[in-house]
Amino acid sequence: MNKHCPHCNLKFEREVGYFYGAMYVSYGLQTALITLLYTVNMFWWDFSPAVLVFIILTLVFALFPVTFRWSRIIWIASFTRKVLS
Repeated sequence: MNKHCPHCNLKFEREVGYFYGAMYVSYGLQTALITLLYTVNMFWWDFSPAVLVFIILTLVFALFPVTFRWSRIIWIASFTRKVLS
């Protein structure tokens, strides 16, 4: 993560433990991804359970860097009310 926003110079690093709350957001994003894949499998794909678990685990681990960043972005945005100009 950058220490400051290149656009508005907002300091991303907060107090110690600030981003622990982002774990809950990350959990929600990962759960939404798993639920979406399971629902799509039930209605369109119809893979066997073993194949579905493999697909879900592969995508969850592959997309972890993306959900990690998005969870931190969502967490900091929920506490930041700075208007960009």
